[in-house]
Amino acid sequence: MNITEEYIQSIAPTTTAFGAGKKLSIPAKWLSYGKSERGLWGELKGSGKKPYRTQIDTVDFAYKCSCPSRQFPCKHGIALMLLYVGLDGKVEEKDEPEWVKEWLDKRTVKKEKVTEKEELTEEDITKKNNNKLKTEAKRFAEVQSGVEELELWLKDMVRIGFLELPNQRKKIDALSKRMIDAKANRLSNWVRSYAELNFNNEQVWREEAMRTTAKLFLLIKTFNNYNQLSPLWQQTIKTLVGWNQSTKELINDPEAESLEDHWLVVGQETTERDGITTQKSWLLGLQTNRNALILSFKTNYSNFDHSLSTGMLFEGTLKFFPSITPLRAVVSKQNFNLKELKVLPDFMDNMNEIYQLRAETLKKNPWELEQLVCLKSVQLVLQEKGNLICDTFQNYIPIEDDCPEDVLLNWYALEGSSPAHIVGLFRNGKLLPLGLFNQQKYLKL
Repeated sequence: MNITEEYIQSIAPTTTAFGAGKKLSIPAKWLSYGKSERGLWGELKGSGKKPYRTQIDTVDFAYKCSCPSRQFPCKHGIALMLLYVGLDGKVEEKDEPEWVKEWLDKRTVKKEKVTEKEELTEEDITKKNNNKLKTEAKRFAEVQSGVEELELWLKDMVRIGFLELPNQRKKIDALSKRMIDAKANRLSNWVRSYAELNFNNEQVWREEAMRTTAKLFLLIKTFNNYNQLSPLWQQTIKTLVGWNQSTKELINDPEAESLEDHWLVVGQETTERDGITTQKSWLLGLQTNRNALILSFKTNYSNFDHSLSTGMLFEGTLKFFPSITPLRAVVSKQNFNLKELKVLPDFMDNMNEIYQLRAETLKKNPWELEQLVCLKSVQLVLQEKGNLICDTFQNYIPIEDDCPEDVLLNWYALEGSSPAHIVGLFRNGKLLPLGLFNQQKYLKL
């Protein structure tokens, strides 16, 4: 289990729970604790006669406690993880107590049942495929109806002029909801982006509105030519419009692209919309120099998948969702965590390489919004008008305006004005620093 105190704090349900857990993380407060290859557990004296029994599945990262708390993880689970971190992972390996073994065995059986394939007759398979085709055709017709309405609105906006856009907020809101009704959720996000423009800055919002319109209109025209596209392009366009791809089907698909590597989690980013919080985890394959994006979602009824954390390094296999530019993936197999970097990624010597890479990517997929890049020997330049990152050739890239101040302070504290090897997210012509490499270690900014 490769976790840090910072990571534990990020998954704590409240700051109060984290603080309470920290107070209980002292070894002397625990009656017993131990670990095995697949679990971590401990017993802690509670208010009743029986101690609280806390356990953590360190393979799939889940937790359970006998306390009555409805928070997940509870303060005892937080305390157990903090205890583990405080001891640098040097917890004695023991035979699993029966109450731990029983819980972990049940989780293993449940996982095996989920991955088991149903034995269907040929008739069942034919019936299932026919039903799937009917559902798909109905969905496609609904989306097509929404696309036609969106195309008409875009043409009207071009005809009357974009100066009217600030007065179209009610129409934009209604159209965004219409896209959801048409089961084109991604198109709804595109439409809503018009309402989120900074109308106080006339030059900026006009340029952004034109870029959005150009990409959106191109997407609509491509969707209208769906039947003339290759199967891979069809899947790419469906994803861009709003079709969700099944993670379970991907993992069980023998034809899906599968890649084994040493994967480094270089950064995570969360966004919230309509009660759903999305967490992006950016991974870098150190042997293949392949980038990957893992998505996790949090709602009122479910929490994030906490199996990944920034700085984590593991040997495993990812499966990639089909796309012209495959990036989004799922972890299909996580063999074991690695303690140190044996290989560093390929770094770009010159920032101009970023623009070359970006041009090649957009040529393949004009809707690819962001790109993970590794830069060699770059310096942080702090200034009032906007912070920059400069390479040894005096080329520079602006840092994102919304970049947290802590990120820049951490970079300056670690490297000062000295050159550093960094990983960043390039989007909209600017860079968001994620972390840097220092003496064969990756440090989150």
